[in-house]
Amino acid sequence: SCLVPVSLGAKDRMNILLRTYCLLDAAAIKALNELLRYQQTIRMHLAALLKAIEQGIGEEDRKKLLNQVSMLSKSLPDSKTANSDLKRLSNTLVHDRSLLKAFQTIVTPGVSCQQVARAVSEIMKKLTNKNPIMDTIRALMDRTAPVLADATCITVLVNLVSQLLNAPTEAESDDEDKF
Repeated sequence: SCLVPVSLGAKDRMNILLRTYCLLDAAAIKALNELLRYQQTIRMHLAALLKAIEQGIGEEDRKKLLNQVSMLSKSLPDSKTANSDLKRLSNTLVHDRSLLKAFQTIVTPGVSCQQVARAVSEIMKKLTNKNPIMDTIRALMDRTAPVLADATCITVLVNLVSQLLNAPTEAESDDEDKF
């Protein structure tokens, strides 16, 4: 169900990602770039919601919070249900600081994929499958949790691209063999 298994190590994941990216046509590359941009936008909306929750719930803050919930719910399937579910989640996060911290881990730049995966796992365990908002939470995690690439992976990817660009082509190799 995924093109790049997130359970692999950084080098293997980036190798598969690079090979897959190189096989894509221009339209598919544009779609993938748009998907990554969309994920970042949703991650920013979630970060703003978490910041509003962390700052406290006064009357002015409540309006800000509801605005963030509304913006975030528009990016999820069935936005009416998502809006209601995100309001419930927000209320839960106000009272459960460890769950809030796990969500904050997901949207914090510079956090490793392993830390994000642990945070997602913690969120899923805390909310359990019996919770009526789980479908929305799963959709939110799918769209926001950066488990594919972190700073280490990007460094690996840049090195792989550099090696690929610096590797002699077959034509150059043939020319060198002639001399």
